[in-house]
Amino acid sequence: MTIGEKGLTLIKHFEGLRLEAYLDSTGLPTIGIGTIRYPNGVLVKQGDKITESQAMEYLMHDVSMFETGVGKLI
Repeated sequence: MTIGEKGLTLIKHFEGLRLEAYLDSTGLPTIGIGTIRYPNGVLVKQGDKITESQAMEYLMHDVSMFETGVGKLI
């Protein structure tokens, strides 16, 4: 399963883009487009900063992980 452009646009719309870490509505440090853990497994922490291209890279990594999980359920 692969997410389409409409799916990515929807995620970006609701998550927004933040290039400096912030606390999300549950109090978790978050960065980019909803990333809470970097691809290397390290948790996002307050004070972290990234570029827009890194935000897209992290989003695609996060989406691929969720696609795998959803694929197993359907």
